Amino acid sequence: MADKTARAPLLKAKRGRWLSYCNPEREYDWVTDKEIAFWNIFEEPVIEESDSDIVVIAQKGDRLDTYANKYYGRRPDLWWVIAQRNNMDWPDTEMVPGLEITIPSPSWVSQKIA
Repeated sequence: MADKTARAPLLKAKRGRWLSYCNPEREYDWVTDKEIAFWNIFEEPVIEESDSDIVVIAQKGDRLDTYANKYYGRRPDLWWVIAQRNNMDWPDTEMVPGLEITIPSPSWVSQKIA
């Protein structure tokens, strides 16, 4: 078994050095009444429409992570793929019963993302 403690400082140092070249984005949090600085280092992929996309109608209590878990082979962490395909900025508030949700093709997701 590899020694994880020896590797952790190296990863931390690399991440810190890389982020020092980036300027943080700033956003105002109205709840805490403070400005938040964060690094947006994730480039979202373009998820195009496909004939093999799955369309579901949201029911009460549905969540994107449960859809991802069901359709992407136990990968609830891919909830953001469904959110992006449906142009959802705040999925928790936008998931209402009766909403038509497009699930990007599981085969496309497994090839391009997962």
